[in-house]
Amino acid sequence: MTHYFHGSTFNENRMAVIRNSVETNLAAAIANYNMYSGNNYEFALPVLNENDWEKITNKVSMVSFMQGIPIGHKYYNNYCVISNDSNEETINKENIYLISQNTVTNQREYHLPGCQYLAKPQRETNLKLTSQPNALAYANLSFIRQTVRISEGNYLYFYPQTRVNNKILSACYHCIVGAGNIYPADQIIKGQIIGKDSEWNDYIQFNVNNTGAQNERIREIRSHYIKALARERYDLYQANMNAFSND
Repeated sequence: MTHYFHGSTFNENRMAVIRNSVETNLAAAIANYNMYSGNNYEFALPVLNENDWEKITNKVSMVSFMQGIPIGHKYYNNYCVISNDSNEETINKENIYLISQNTVTNQREYHLPGCQYLAKPQRETNLKLTSQPNALAYANLSFIRQTVRISEGNYLYFYPQTRVNNKILSACYHCIVGAGNIYPADQIIKGQIIGKDSEWNDYIQFNVNNTGAQNERIREIRSHYIKALARERYDLYQANMNAFSND
């Protein structure tokens, strides 16, 4: 399934069409089952919350319903939505990791696109986003251990993007390990970070169209992120062996 930016008319219509199709077909199937099953319990389409509809319309998902299970003097009714964020067929906005390099220690680590620590100016963190001509941002599957079968009982394990100079890249403590606060991916795409003032009102905290070290940093992150998102979603790869170099 292709993903589109939130807030667009096309995206809202796309989600409404998918949702209506799912609801209509499920309602028809349940009604037919009630007609011919001979069961005293009348099954009905459950009410799914908006978060679950977001998963169903934007990700590869499986939905399971359980109804009519007698528990004492009432019935148990529930449903479960399981979505997959780590696959080659769909790339969600949050499925892109950016690689940084510490200019002092040369250690590299990968971050979520909205990592607030990475978004700070380089003079505060010593982190730079590029160390070679290629944009260092890839799908999250590139940072998960892959397995190759060499022979019977003999397997080779490797990390597609997490080995540089024979050293494994580490996950950012602030956004991945510690699961700290991150800026929403939609705001990174838009180029405006919305903050809260002392009275909890929204205001534009950072804007890529403005000057200043912080705004320039957000602009740099946004540029790498959008390019990687387009490349990973639509297979826009070029034949460039430097992308796999270890220098």
